[in-house]
Amino acid sequence: MASLNASSSSAGILYQFTAGHCAYDNYDDWSTRFTDASSHVVGPVHHWEWHKGGDMAILRIKNVAGWDPEPWVYVTSGPDTTTNTAYKITSDHVSVLGMRICTTGAYYGRSDCGYVTQLGVTATYDGVTVRNLGRGSFCGMGGDSGSPMYASHVAYGLQLLATASATASIRASEPPSRC
Repeated sequence: MASLNASSSSAGILYQFTAGHCAYDNYDDWSTRFTDASSHVVGPVHHWEWHKGGDMAILRIKNVAGWDPEPWVYVTSGPDTTTNTAYKITSDHVSVLGMRICTTGAYYGRSDCGYVTQLGVTATYDGVTVRNLGRGSFCGMGGDSGSPMYASHVAYGLQLLATASATASIRASEPPSRC
């Protein structure tokens, strides 16, 4: 599971973000597999939303000692990236049309970058319509939902939707030929 982490400002509780459609009615503990193939419990779904207002969820991290969450993304080698096992995320922001954006998908298995090609997109998937998404020209696959979207050490959101050929919080409409 590749995603972004956050901390509650009032209680200091750690959370991990993912796609709401992944957490839909699933309040059991979630696990992740590390690069060494070991499995670790993350924790249960704290809250999820999947409707016209968004597609997001937060998991409450209950096994902090088991994996020591940090504000970084594991960037793998790809067409536009080099390996960086601790690419630091220092802030968050909204995406802007034309900006460069990167993702590291758990299913696609490598990092890739592209450009934000459209904002304010409405998409319907699995019978649910979600508004105010973005679209980008990066590679992603079904199973990459919840993956971090980032650039220049800034978090921009989550990858939410992969079509048969590409990816949406951002979603790619026309995949690069290298996908």
